[in-house]
Amino acid sequence: MTRLIFSTFPCLELDTGERWLLADKSIDCDSAAHARMVAYAWIMVVVFCVGVPGGCFLLLWRQRDKIMASEDKRKEDKSLNSIRSLFENYKPEHWYWEPVEMTRRIFMTGFLVVLARGSFAQIVVCQGVSIVALTMLKTRSPFLRGNDNLVAEAMYTQIIITLLLCVLVKSSAEVGDEGELGSGTIDALLVSTQLLFAPLLLYKKLKGDRAQEGGALAAIVPLGGGEGAVSLAEKLTLAEARASEADALRSRLNEAEDELRRLKQE
Repeated sequence: MTRLIFSTFPCLELDTGERWLLADKSIDCDSAAHARMVAYAWIMVVVFCVGVPGGCFLLLWRQRDKIMASEDKRKEDKSLNSIRSLFENYKPEHWYWEPVEMTRRIFMTGFLVVLARGSFAQIVVCQGVSIVALTMLKTRSPFLRGNDNLVAEAMYTQIIITLLLCVLVKSSAEVGDEGELGSGTIDALLVSTQLLFAPLLLYKKLKGDRAQEGGALAAIVPLGGGEGAVSLAEKLTLAEARASEADALRSRLNEAEDELRRLKQE
């Protein structure tokens, strides 16, 4: 939706002085129809691109005291059900993170479309926003689950590396036949970058499935867990085994008592 709204603005100017809409070159940017489209697009910028994150932030801000309560109270508070999806994945003190993330995505996919499309300036601004977002993420770790923070950091890092490679693609001195790096090398690096965090996502999914199927013990012991985690798992297993043995002994004792009563009656 954001890209669709902002695609109304960029126009391609020809040598003849004519300007045509970049997204649809059959539309004259100097026509009255395009002027109406631009006016409507600006309204949608306010309603959607500004209003949605702003409205979500306002809803969260009004309920921030309840959101920052203990986890049990948050779960039991039915008044939060309508906005629960906006904060349930984040730590209570970072209740505002979802609107922040919305704003980042809108900026990256929308506002940058009208900023010197295809230029170094566009890449640099996008790079700067990504670095700031990664820094905020690493200093705050807003997600409840540590794995979610790790995946988000990997995603931001991937974006930053991809943008660095875009600078190389843009630079004909490096990508051209006479450059130090050929286009084939850049293509391979781009593909590799997109696949960097795939194993991390697979690990996260496997760990989640393991925890869901195996219960609390599987959640405690990570895949390839450390010595401390394995030791705790062994202790829990031993405790469960001893409890099972105790139940069996009680059952046998009850059976022996019943047999003794039967013999006395005879």
